[in-house]
Order: sequence, then C-alpha cells, then structure tokens
Amino acid sequence: STVFSSASSSTEKGEDPGGPIYVCIDTSSSMSGDPEAAAKKLALAIAIIAQSEKRPLCVVNYSFTVSFFMLTDFQRQKKSFLTFLSNSYSGGNDENRLFRFVFTLLPQAPKYREFAQNFRSADMLIISDYQWGFISEKNLELVNRARRKGMKIYGLHIGNVHSNHSALQFF
Repeated sequence: STVFSSASSSTEKGEDPGGPIYVCIDTSSSMSGDPEAAAKKLALAIAIIAQSEKRPLCVVNYSFTVSFFMLTDFQRQKKSFLTFLSNSYSGGNDENRLFRFVFTLLPQAPKYREFAQNFRSADMLIISDYQWGFISEKNLELVNRARRKGMKIYGLHIGNVHSNHSALQFF
C-alpha cells in the first residue's frame, strides 16, 4: 500500500520507487499539545513506510523558524530522527518561510540539491491547523512551479474544525 498518489503502485522489481517525500509540520503555538503530537506520530509512520518504499524523506518543522531532518536510512538515523521529532517549538506560523525554505533555500544547498530539485515524483504533506496568514504571490508561484514539475501537494487539517479554513483553498 502506498502513502501518496505518486508512490509506485506496482510491486514489480526495478520500477521507480517514487521521489522524495516532504512532511511539513506546523509547530506554532496553536498546534501545541495533542495536535502536534499527532502530526509527529504521523510523520514517524510515514518515515517507516518511506523507508520500505526506498523513498527519502524530509521532515520540516516550521513556525517562525524552520528546522528539518533528511531521512534516508531509518535504521541508522532512527535515534537522531526520534530526537528531532521530540523537539517542540512555539510562536506563530510563517508559511511563507516554509515555502521559501523548501522551494528556494533547500535546492541551493549543494548537499541537498539533487534531493530538493527532484520534484517530478515528489510528494508534500503539510500538517497544520491552517490558521495561516497571507501567502505571497512569489511563494504561490514557487508552489505552482513545483506542481508543474510533478510534485503532488496535500494538506491535512489537525485541530478544531471551526478553525479558519481559507488556507485550505490553497490546495
């Protein structure tokens, strides 16, 4: 079973296992407690599945700051990854910073360039309560450019169902 639509649907050996997976977790203060814990448990489950599908995973925690973890070998990186997931952040959320990081800064880093530029078969899941502010036109263009290259972008709303859903129209 696959997690996202662009994951390989075939069980035949030798087929492309799919591109990288980005899991972006809103760690702003409005997500603190159970919503953040649920998001991070989901990221752990996705990591296990990504490992079995031989897909690299980039988990991004974002609020006013951005931190990330590149997971390519779950068994070897398990302890560091669990430590990363246990870190908690707070403050407001800044989706513009998230999109700038994923679509501009990460691809410029030589160590991650190949990973970050392979949007052809990449999937992105943004887990948030979607209490978002304004998304700049520049960042909307970055998102749309990644989509045109083949990236699939998904949103998972966690939190009060009475939250502001205007950002959900983004997807």
